[in-house]
Amino acid sequence: ARARHPKADRPLIDFDMALFLAPMEMAGALLGVIVQRILPTWAVIVLMASILGFTAYKTLVKGVKTFKKERAQKNQVQQFSKVGYSASADAGAQGMRSEA
Repeated sequence: ARARHPKADRPLIDFDMALFLAPMEMAGALLGVIVQRILPTWAVIVLMASILGFTAYKTLVKGVKTFKKERAQKNQVQQFSKVGYSASADAGAQGMRSEA
C-alpha cells in the first residue's frame, strides 16, 4: 500500500506532479550538457551567474512585496483591535456615567 499524507486525505507523493516534472528535469540536464560542451568555461560561468542573479533578484522582489503585504495586514488588524477595544471601553464608561 502507498503511504498516505499524515494530515490530508491524499498520497504522500504526488505522482501526477512527478510525471509532469521528470521530463522537464531530463530536458534541462540534456540542454545543460549541450550548452556546456558548446560554450567555453568562462561563458558557462557567466551564464550561470546571470541566471542565479536574476532568480535571486526576483525572489528578493517577491519577498519584499509579501513582507509589505503581511505588515499592512498586521497593522490593519492591530488598528481594528485598538478601535474595537477603545470603543467598548468608551461604551462601558458612558454606561457607568448614565447609571450615576
